[in-house]
Amino acid sequence: MRWGTVLLTPGLPQVWDLNLFRVERAPRYLAAWRLAGATDRALGAAGLRHRSIVVDDDELGVRLRPGLEARGWRTEELLVMALRGTPDRPPAAVEIREVTEPELRPARDRYLRTAPYGRDPGTRRQLLAEGARAERAPGLRRIAAIAGGEPVAWCRLYAAEGTAEVDDVVTLEEHRNRGLARAVVLSAAQTAHEGGADLVFLRADAADWPRKLYERLGFATIGQHYVFRLVGGAR
Repeated sequence: MRWGTVLLTPGLPQVWDLNLFRVERAPRYLAAWRLAGATDRALGAAGLRHRSIVVDDDELGVRLRPGLEARGWRTEELLVMALRGTPDRPPAAVEIREVTEPELRPARDRYLRTAPYGRDPGTRRQLLAEGARAERAPGLRRIAAIAGGEPVAWCRLYAAEGTAEVDDVVTLEEHRNRGLARAVVLSAAQTAHEGGADLVFLRADAADWPRKLYERLGFATIGQHYVFRLVGGAR
């Protein structure tokens, strides 16, 4: 498209993060209604019910936000946080190890059944399939906390060329408030550093509580970007 790239994954239309419009080269005077319309046409032509726009330019994101929200779009302000300090306390004493996607799949299915976006069986199947599809990503590793012989908290670690991202941090509901997410994220960061990564980062919703946890682990905000979403087409 004129202002960026349309990412489509036909086999997984309900996985929003794999079907979106990424704004890469838009002028700062781009009007929200024009961007919404272009996105609606591009994603609508692919038969998608949702609309997603990713804007990495934070100034452009701030400017577009009022116009898109006035048209019913929902805003996610995502902070890019890099590991710059040390954790406020050591992680919990728990078994941490790398797991495979098949090992993790039953736990992911249990988690998705409790998540608002995973209660629909079709959506849940596609989200589970996305986990298997992620195997194609170079440098992907899955780090998990183990209890009773099974994963109960986990994250993904992507590492390449000296940079690593910690993503998809999850703890099963019945195992929360035990420091497992802390242990998993710190273990992933250590694994990344041992593998030669100079930069370890993650993304956190500016309006959600995990950002506070990441700050206590030593992560600091170095940037931000915006994701705008709408279900049912543009207005």
